[in-house]
Amino acid sequence: MNSPAVALVWPFNAPSNRYIELHKMLLREIGYEPRALSLWELLCGGWTQLLSRRTLVTIHWLEGRPFRSTGRGLSLTGVPTVACYVLLMLIMPARTAYFIHNHSVHDATGVWKRLSVGVIALLARVARVRVVHDPSACDAYAASYLPHPLYWDAPDARPPVRRSSEPGHLRVTVLGRIRPYKRIDELLEHWPQDMPLLVAGRCAPDDELQLRAIIARRGLEPSVRLDCGFVDDEAFSAFLDQTDVLLLPHAPGSMLVSGAFFEAFGRVPLIVARGSPFMRLMAEQHSNVHVYELPQDLAALLVAIRQGWMPADADPRAAVARAQFGWSACVRAYRGLLGGTPIHAEAEERGRA
Repeated sequence: MNSPAVALVWPFNAPSNRYIELHKMLLREIGYEPRALSLWELLCGGWTQLLSRRTLVTIHWLEGRPFRSTGRGLSLTGVPTVACYVLLMLIMPARTAYFIHNHSVHDATGVWKRLSVGVIALLARVARVRVVHDPSACDAYAASYLPHPLYWDAPDARPPVRRSSEPGHLRVTVLGRIRPYKRIDELLEHWPQDMPLLVAGRCAPDDELQLRAIIARRGLEPSVRLDCGFVDDEAFSAFLDQTDVLLLPHAPGSMLVSGAFFEAFGRVPLIVARGSPFMRLMAEQHSNVHVYELPQDLAALLVAIRQGWMPADADPRAAVARAQFGWSACVRAYRGLLGGTPIHAEAEERGRA
């Protein structure tokens, strides 16, 4: 019996983002043995795995490595690291799949944003396979589409437990790390005075001061709760169980899809998001997804939703969510693209042209 093919994964661990763990689980499901990709491991003998065409290399978020955590300024260690990986991608026989999650590095502006777009384009060009989780981005990146897995439908996930609210009372939540690209400051500047809102996630001290100043200036303390701190998986899940509307105010043009969407879709009754190609597509396909284009448009949308709001213990669209993004659907898609089935030659050639 043949041993399983190896999948070298970068990054191999992401403590604050469970996506990588789901990615490795999916690779195991289709017959790969996930291992860490690192320059140190390669120097210690792991480079021989790159000589096999059976080896798959999957890369995520490498475009952020050359930059400082703020998105502005270069990292002296990150730039040569990315240069080494680009060289390896050019010369190694192993197949490389670059998962494109972002249009640009988070919080980068001006020249740094343009430079990050160039790094993404370079990585996409040298990778044999490009993967996106937004089907509308396939042409822009000469990429193949794979569905992003639902976090709550993974084999190791606990069943969601809905806690009903009262009719006409909306529990609106923003969850996840609080960073400038999520535009929470704009959200608070236009937030309705009488609409409850919970914002929970890790936050830089300067950003927290700015948000609390807006809350105080607008007199939002009775309705807006700002919890700045790390939200672990258990707490995140508990917040979702008590959420009627998950709000995704992310600025368009930064990332292709929001991971929080796949935490909530089919689990939280409603998702309201700032307009992006992926979110507009979801709103066209699903009545429990709404989009707004400008921060000043949000208040009227939420008031209209609240007027007709009737709580439910369970989301009847869970089956629809599973069919599109559930574990079984993701396993089939992963196997079709990365396991046992030849990669579509035309997509590869388009990217190299």
